Amino acid sequence: MIPRLYLIGNLESRRTRFFVESVKRFEFKWQIVSWERLLSGADEWVQGIEDGSSIRLDSPGQNFAVEKALLRWGIDERETRFTRISAQQLEKLPYEKGRVLALDQWYAGWQKVLKYLEASLRGRSVSYFNPPSDVGAMFDKPRCNRLLNESGVPVPPVFGSPGDFDELVEMMRLGHCRRIFLKPCYSSSASGIVALEIQAGRHQAFSSVEMVRGDGEIKLFNSRHVKRYEGLAEIRELVDAICRENAYVERWLPKAGLGGKRFDLRIVVVAGIARHVVVRLSDHPMTNLHLGAKRGEVGRLREAMGEPAWASVIATAEKAMRSFPDSLYGGIDLLVSPGWKKPHVLEVNAFGDFLPGYLWQGLDTFTCELKAWAGRSQGRDQVSTTGL
Repeated sequence: MIPRLYLIGNLESRRTRFFVESVKRFEFKWQIVSWERLLSGADEWVQGIEDGSSIRLDSPGQNFAVEKALLRWGIDERETRFTRISAQQLEKLPYEKGRVLALDQWYAGWQKVLKYLEASLRGRSVSYFNPPSDVGAMFDKPRCNRLLNESGVPVPPVFGSPGDFDELVEMMRLGHCRRIFLKPCYSSSASGIVALEIQAGRHQAFSSVEMVRGDGEIKLFNSRHVKRYEGLAEIRELVDAICRENAYVERWLPKAGLGGKRFDLRIVVVAGIARHVVVRLSDHPMTNLHLGAKRGEVGRLREAMGEPAWASVIATAEKAMRSFPDSLYGGIDLLVSPGWKKPHVLEVNAFGDFLPGYLWQGLDTFTCELKAWAGRSQGRDQVSTTGL
């Protein structure tokens, strides 16, 4: 008997549409609950949940009403050095495509919502594809780094959370590090990330962030182009702005090359097994496909690496997912050092499984997850346990 499936997501998103198409291939009973509905406090749907049901949390992104609602949930009147948006400001806040909005406050709201969801269902006989506590931990990049490190998964060293450019430079000096990534603690899709290099008194930074000045403030916007910053004053201004979003410093590790470009990997692990792999090739430090990175051929990379190095990559991705033993799946971002010497896990993405067109043994990511979930619900495997 397959339990009823509840999908919590944004009804209009491509992710939701693709997942629904996958669900329709099965004879599951299922229902969609929108994040807008849940965030409004309307909890009557909870009362109707059948015992034994399963819940899949999907991304709350790319919906401005949901973003504002999460910022509202995250309002805290205590003093902080991080960017804050008041209730009054939220009421008047216009939609500006790509704008970075109070990421620390957004995550505070996201955490409250995840805990509210767990509390609303406490005592009920329900299960999750990925439990809210795991989703929250995956979104918290420094915490995720610590969990992986404690599990023996190789990760880039982290130096802490600077308050401004000067503190960042001092961290780099003390860490004997000339190249770092400054990353917002709670963002996705490379939002707000800055790759900074300081060598022989020369500064340069790479980021997809665009700074727009006006009305006495600097607004940050995500673009689809990685910009190179070289002026010290502008780099300082950019770093100071990102630090106000609550950011941390990560050592910039060198990446191996393929076909004249640097690369990293997105590996979707389902039910403990590495399934789908995307090779992301780039001329600049960011390898996100929406920032212009190219898709490489897995077979070509595997041949270039050799089977022992490839097996190490797959084993590392699967080990990273074991840091979240209650989660069915995750998207692992992983780099390989030059010479194929060692893989390092950069992130575990709660919603890193949306890879249209990528198949593993004839299955897309969502179908693979559904088969694994159905198998888990029945106490047996529904997908092959033979990985890559």
